[in-house]
Amino acid sequence: GVEARPPLEPAGLPVPVELSDLMQALATLGGTDLLRGLQAQRSARDRQEERDDRREEEEGEEEEEQGSPEEALQQLIDMGFPENRAKKALSITRGNAQMGMDWLLEHEGDPDIDEVLTEDQLRQMEQEMDLREDEEGQDQQDAVERLMDMGFSEDEILIALENCHHNFEAAAAWLLG
Repeated sequence: GVEARPPLEPAGLPVPVELSDLMQALATLGGTDLLRGLQAQRSARDRQEERDDRREEEEGEEEEEQGSPEEALQQLIDMGFPENRAKKALSITRGNAQMGMDWLLEHEGDPDIDEVLTEDQLRQMEQEMDLREDEEGQDQQDAVERLMDMGFSEDEILIALENCHHNFEAAAAWLLG
């Protein structure tokens, strides 16, 4: 049969070896290609961690900005908007106080601004917003594919799009310049 071998143990290494020491030793022994590969992997991992950290921060900021529905309503009332209009704006903007304020300012002259929305109207608006979000997601994917066709990596593209507020032209300029 097959004999079981004892696990390999480093001989004569009484102290732990640091990865950076190992990488330096490989470089001096002609392992520069391996060293570059390890560095590339490490920098890609670092970039991914930075993206994850930024995404977590942004999600936390969004949660802080939105707060509870009661807080959003109170913010709009404190700004001087009538309660019925503030409630309507928050219904339309899914409870986002900033977007609700923008909607109120944009529609303050509408003759039907004080009319209460029916359940059917709210449902229809919800469906329209879902469709818009789906289209924006598809636009983002199309932009990533076009930039990848130009020779950029997906990681580079996602960083560029994030830094340019998901504007394809600005992201392309950022990557090229």
